[in-house]
Amino acid sequence: TISPLASDSAITMTAPLLIRPENDSTPALFVDGEIEATTISARLAKIDTLEVKTIMADRIIANSIEGLDARIASLSAGTTTTLSDQELENITDRIKSRLALLTGNEPSAADIPVPLPTPIDSPNLANPGIYNLESSISTSSASIDFATINNYLAVIGTATITDLDVTSHLYTAGISSKTGILNLANNTLLVDSSGQVTINGDLTVSGKIVATELNLERLNVYDEDGGIVATIDASGSANLANLTTNMITIASSGDATSSSLLTSSISTNATAGESKLVSPNTELIIESPFVTPNSLVYLTPTGNTDNKVLFVKSKASCPPLESEILNLESACQASFTVAIDAPSSSDISFNWWIIELTPSTLLTN
Repeated sequence: TISPLASDSAITMTAPLLIRPENDSTPALFVDGEIEATTISARLAKIDTLEVKTIMADRIIANSIEGLDARIASLSAGTTTTLSDQELENITDRIKSRLALLTGNEPSAADIPVPLPTPIDSPNLANPGIYNLESSISTSSASIDFATINNYLAVIGTATITDLDVTSHLYTAGISSKTGILNLANNTLLVDSSGQVTINGDLTVSGKIVATELNLERLNVYDEDGGIVATIDASGSANLANLTTNMITIASSGDATSSSLLTSSISTNATAGESKLVSPNTELIIESPFVTPNSLVYLTPTGNTDNKVLFVKSKASCPPLESEILNLESACQASFTVAIDAPSSSDISFNWWIIELTPSTLLTN
């Protein structure tokens, strides 16, 4: 039996203490007050109220734990899906302490799995639901409604993009089309797989055009003021304001044919040629479909004229509806007549050239 020495003094025991009630082999200690001890070892402790900072135990059996029961119920019901940073830190500290107790070693970062940081770091406060990516992402699949890449985006494999809007520069080693036709600017420029290029609009070239062949329905040449100064159409007709050349070559469709032994007329399909006024004739009719009311005929003697002067005596043209170019069997034969005033003592050879005089108004729109 231990009795207190005084009502206000504590009982201090420095040796191991074992207390058994009478008629009981199990040690028991009943305290009505406070106990201060470094270590308490007991098989069974019955305490009405226990206030502790840290509990270390192999197993805890309790009918009810306030706070924990509410948390478990909330997680089971799905009303709480995430834990706060403080709650996660407390759980991590408890696991570390438990590992230290079981292993006797201070746990390292490798002992506790740390969740990977989420690839979406921060929301865009100005636009809720829009996230800015501030760290690298490595994933096999992702579905994102909107993403902002501030610095650099690299796609090593294949990218499928419905619409691509490039506000600055586009650098590429090549552009191919699944349909075999590259369409630019809403059918303005079309390039197919064979190299054919179709331009539905105007083409402005500041440099040179190098081509093996150029096919045009009409070629217009404009001056600095936008006026047409030269045209070449699909028929081969050309209208030029000025022509400077070292040589003019005129192709003939065939030799001239004589209409009589005296060679008083010949027929040709050319606009220029060589002819002979046979003595004693004083006139020679040269039939050509290129003679029109606007034609100019130039004559140049190539030999002795016996002091005779060659001149164009007359021209005969056919109405447009009856004139058939290169058809010598036409009912109407356009021609011009070369003449001298009196018979020459010898034949006179000469060259002739038909030039069409076009009014300047035909070169304008």
